[in-house]
Amino acid sequence: MLQGFRDFKHRVPTYGGLLLNEDLSQVLLVQGFWHRASWGFPKGKINVDEEPHKCAIREVLEETGYDISPLIDPNVYLETSIGEQFVRLYIIPGVSTATEFVPRTKGEIKQLKWFPISQLPSHKNDRNFNKVNGSTNMFYMVMPFVKPLREWLASRHRSAVIGSNSAAGREGRRRHRSSSSTTEHHQSYSQTRHSHSPATTSDASKRPQPTSDTLRKQQGTAFSTYIQEEAASFERLRINTDSSPRRRETSSKAKSRKSLFGGTVQYLEVLLM
Repeated sequence: MLQGFRDFKHRVPTYGGLLLNEDLSQVLLVQGFWHRASWGFPKGKINVDEEPHKCAIREVLEETGYDISPLIDPNVYLETSIGEQFVRLYIIPGVSTATEFVPRTKGEIKQLKWFPISQLPSHKNDRNFNKVNGSTNMFYMVMPFVKPLREWLASRHRSAVIGSNSAAGREGRRRHRSSSSTTEHHQSYSQTRHSHSPATTSDASKRPQPTSDTLRKQQGTAFSTYIQEEAASFERLRINTDSSPRRRETSSKAKSRKSLFGGTVQYLEVLLM
């Protein structure tokens, strides 16, 4: 009958917590009072009709005096079977190493200590284990969780890196879009000629250029105007000189020059048309 009770006791599921420090490099272990007691995680057997994560909160509070209820996530845990006993440990990150742990149970917990996760043995013959803390036999309740815990930490680290890269990528694309938008706006503004702005060189080059016939007519008109003005000036000079007795004898010569000059003007006008 006593053996049956012991078997039943070992088959009752246990729940507890993996308390990690703020940089996730250390884990809290507890050691009992009995002789050559091994190290383990704070945990305990579940009561009838008790929810698993609430059992973990209760047991960690009893063995460490620390309330994990604000930090626990019921969906984040590691679990395994040690012999015939099922064990589930909820991962509790972000616990300060400066926390003062005061167990609430009497005569059960001898000491609590932070251990570097990298220095814990993952199996009995682990050559990387530092035996300063004792033999691997003193961590037989810890070893089944060491490798899964390291894998969980590595996965968490990868997720954090991917999330950081994704955020940086989104920020880079946002800046690129912003820069492109600014550049396009500047180009659009530069290409727009406002009503109060002078015409650009490209606009002036688009104006229709005069043909050679048009230029020749314009030059002929200007030259004809100049000849007519000179003829009028010459006529005023002739009138003034005709009244002089000394100039009367040369009037016939002046008339000849006038006739010749007038003919020249008419010829030039015809030539420049």
